[in-house]
Amino acid sequence: MVAPTRKSKSRVKGTATVEFALVLPLFVVMTMGTIEVCRAIYLRQAAKIGAYEAARVAFVPGATSEDLSLQCESILENRKISGYWLETNRPLADVQAGETLTISVHVPFDENSVVSPWVLRENIVTESVSVLMEGF
Repeated sequence: MVAPTRKSKSRVKGTATVEFALVLPLFVVMTMGTIEVCRAIYLRQAAKIGAYEAARVAFVPGATSEDLSLQCESILENRKISGYWLETNRPLADVQAGETLTISVHVPFDENSVVSPWVLRENIVTESVSVLMEGF
């Protein structure tokens, strides 16, 4: 067996450096993309929980739209989510027993991005919960 020469060792080292330089940007982009997709899933789940908790408050006798907003705010702000807004399909005071109330939470992705807002900019995560109001 022939021992590797000094020239062949440096060629192998140079080849590894070139391969690393070619693969590193792809690896970084894939890692950042994975982080952004996970953040989008997190935002969607948090918006759903905020809408659900606001819907639970809607069942409380005498609840107001402000109560719904405060409940949603407490959920989303604890999760460090900003720029969100809450909508209902009709004013809470106008909903009668047997009617459906839909609560939607909208979260802009670019304000809540971890890596960079250019990946999914101008996208809004929206989650809704519909509840059938009961009479008291």
